[in-house]
Amino acid sequence: MMTRAFSLSLLSACLFTLACGDDRPSQPPEPTQPSVSFAISECGGFGQLSAEQPASTYCDAEVIEWRHDPATSTLKIVNKRVLLNCCGEHSMSAAWEGETLVLKELDVPTEAGGRCRCECTFDFEITIDNIASPLLSVRVEREVVQPDEQKTVIRATLDLGEGNGSLVVDNTNLGSLCDTVQPPPEPEDLTTSFKLSECGGFQSKADTDLSAYCDAEVLTWTYESVSQTLSIDNQRILLNCCGDRSLKVTQDDAGVLTITEGDEAGDAGRCDCMCVFDLQGVATPVTGSQVPFKLVRESFDAGEASVAIVASGTLDLDQGSGSIVVDTTDVGPWCE
Repeated sequence: MMTRAFSLSLLSACLFTLACGDDRPSQPPEPTQPSVSFAISECGGFGQLSAEQPASTYCDAEVIEWRHDPATSTLKIVNKRVLLNCCGEHSMSAAWEGETLVLKELDVPTEAGGRCRCECTFDFEITIDNIASPLLSVRVEREVVQPDEQKTVIRATLDLGEGNGSLVVDNTNLGSLCDTVQPPPEPEDLTTSFKLSECGGFQSKADTDLSAYCDAEVLTWTYESVSQTLSIDNQRILLNCCGDRSLKVTQDDAGVLTITEGDEAGDAGRCDCMCVFDLQGVATPVTGSQVPFKLVRESFDAGEASVAIVASGTLDLDQGSGSIVVDTTDVGPWCE
C-alpha cells in the first residue's frame, strides 16, 4: 500500500507540472542567419565614385534607403554617408532575432596599419533573400572598434508594401569631410604623336641582324629639357597579330609618369597568330628630374579588360636618354 500511494502521488505531481507549465525562465532562441550578400564602398560612397549623385545631395545626411522586390522576395538596404576613419576593415551581416531583422555594420582597424589621421564617408549595402512579410522590424547596429568603442543602434519598421523608402539617420554637417571627397580628376594626356610599326617592327624591312632585337622587349627614351619633350620607343612588344593599338602618357600631381599602351580587339576581332610590334610616341610637357614611371599594358577582349604593369622604376631625365629592359621572355617563332 505504501508503494502504491507513493506512485499515485508522483503521477499527480507529474500531471500538475504538465498542466501548469515549467516556471523556469525560457532561453531566447538563437538568432538565425538569412541568406545575404553585401558590399562596402570605397571612401566617398558608391554614388560619388561613379558620379551618379551630386556631392551636395549625398553629403546632406546619413540616410538608410531600402527597396523590396515582391517578385523575388529580396530586400536591398543601403546605408549612405557613414562617417568612419579612413583606414579600417568593414563588413556587414544579418540575423533574425525573433521577428526582427538585425543588420550589423562592423568597422575594425586594418591589420597592417591600424587607423589613419583622417575620416571619410562610406556606404554599406546588403541584399537579403526570402523577405515576404508586409511589415518588417529592422534594427541596424554599427560597431566601431578602436580607438574608442562605439556602438550605434537604429530601429525602424519598414512597410514593404510601399516598395521602397528611406529614413534619415544623421543630418550633422560634415563640412570638408564630405564635400572634398571626390574622385581625383584624370591626368591630362600628354601624348602629341604616336606611331605603330607593322608586324615585325620598324627594322623588319631593313637589311639588319634582328637577333639582338628579338632577345628582349626594350623601352628606350630621350628627353629634351628645353621643350620638356619625352620621346619613347618600345621595341619587340609581343601582341596578337590583329588589334587596335593606342598610347597614352600622363603625369600626375605627384610627378609619377604613366605610359599606357592599349590593345583592343576592335570590330574585326583577333587572329590566330602572334607578332612583335614597335610602338613610338612623343609626350610634352614632362617635368622633373628623377621621375617615377610605370609602363602599363591594357588589353580588351570580348568585353573583358586586363591591366598589367609590365615595367616600373625611375627615369633620370637629367641623363637625356636611357633604356629599360621590359621582358626577356623567348618569343620563339614570332620573332626571327
